[in-house]
Amino acid sequence: METRHQSGQCSLWNIRGAKPTDLTRVAELIAAESPDVIALPEVRYKRAAELAERLDVSSVWNKMHHPWPPLFPSKAEGAALILPHILSNTNHAAESDACSKRICRRRIVQWGLVERTDGSSDRVFNLHLSPHDVKEERRNEAARISAIACSLPDSPPPIVAGDLNDQESPEVITLLLGIEAVAPPSSSQFDAPTSSIDHV
Repeated sequence: METRHQSGQCSLWNIRGAKPTDLTRVAELIAAESPDVIALPEVRYKRAAELAERLDVSSVWNKMHHPWPPLFPSKAEGAALILPHILSNTNHAAESDACSKRICRRRIVQWGLVERTDGSSDRVFNLHLSPHDVKEERRNEAARISAIACSLPDSPPPIVAGDLNDQESPEVITLLLGIEAVAPPSSSQFDAPTSSIDHV
């Protein structure tokens, strides 16, 4: 997949882990946009790898949680960044209070430096905040992610993408680095979207 724009472009696609997904169609839509990096905040390893293969790009996947190790390794949930460029200085960290990988409430943030052939770069953060009615935990997670971002070099400025689950906590956006210039389209619920929780 080739990119066609001058400045960095990040796309977000929430595959929702084990939910049925037409990866062929997803790959077609992503290729049409030709982004520099695609953030997948909720995806299993096999699906992330298959999508990257369909797009002929590289990927980095990190485990978020897996309640049954060492059984059913393919059921581990995680987050992935896929891209047609070099991804360097990658890392990830637990952002939630739940740190055990056996707990489904565990959430992670992953980040890396997207380096393009023209010498320009972007630092991208891919995150998935806690859902439902745990507002205080979401705020704590956003604060932890901002602290991580502030500990990294100022340049290049960060791009933040992910499932913020902010329909009941819009203030979490103000706790994260970056400004959302355009309101995102509705993305929740999965089958009949009426609210926005997925942001770049």
